[in-house]
Amino acid sequence: MNIVQLINYIQKKGILSFIKRLKPASKYQLKVKLFHENGEINEAMVYPSGPEKNLQSTSYKINIGRKLKRINESNSKADPFFIANISHEIRTPMNAIMGFSGMLNEADLNADERKGMVDIINDNCLRLLNTVDQLADYSLMKHNKITPAETDFEVAAMIEDICDTYKFKAEEKKLKIKTEICHEYEDTSIKTDYDLLKKIVSYAVDNAIKFTEHGCVKVVCKCKKTSLQFWVTDTGIGIPKEKISLIFKEFRQVEESLTRTYQGIGLGLTLAASFITLLNGDYKLRSNLNKGTVFYFQIPVS
Repeated sequence: MNIVQLINYIQKKGILSFIKRLKPASKYQLKVKLFHENGEINEAMVYPSGPEKNLQSTSYKINIGRKLKRINESNSKADPFFIANISHEIRTPMNAIMGFSGMLNEADLNADERKGMVDIINDNCLRLLNTVDQLADYSLMKHNKITPAETDFEVAAMIEDICDTYKFKAEEKKLKIKTEICHEYEDTSIKTDYDLLKKIVSYAVDNAIKFTEHGCVKVVCKCKKTSLQFWVTDTGIGIPKEKISLIFKEFRQVEESLTRTYQGIGLGLTLAASFITLLNGDYKLRSNLNKGTVFYFQIPVS
């Protein structure tokens, strides 16, 4: 029995036990919370129907049982991958950090070996930090705690900063990051939420590099008077048509085996899409298997 099954089992037993003890016309009632796989929580009230009937909740009891069963079955399918992803993305870098930190205490290491270990520790710290950042953003997004704040900034400088951040990661895979920026007017500054836009582009670039082994990743930006358009294109593995719908779902990847090749918890494009919607924009994804993917989005700016 996994965690989700255990919680639902306890919840169901508690509901049914309460219903059996509940007397007709009683002033007491039970508030039930049903947890869905998409993160939503629905509430329902269980109460007696009146003195003329024993309990209206007899049929409701069955419905609750069936509802919990359906939620349990649905969650059980996603749960192994969710738990495995989170565990893998936290424990793997932590093991590397702890292991190589301990090895640094060895006296017979030369300067190159010590530098190599420090680089590995730094890489895994960044990987762990990225996982924590994504989980924090996801939690804030789910609880509607993110409010866009407009600021003036140069979009070209933001793109350059993002490319510098991912330059080393791309070079490790012998990939090139290309950029192209077009302005329809002389003033190159825009007004929108800088942090959200930077995260959107960063998640898209990170995802493109992750799933590309040869070729390049290209970021194209077109600045119009009232909108900002982005294309993040890669020459990576692509996505089968039947799995494109999974890309924007939480904690999902195209490859979902427990021994998967690619890092990540499957939140990057989910968060990017959510932030685009928050900025009143729209997005779409086009992909060809073994040829590459294009992620496009546009947002209104002033």
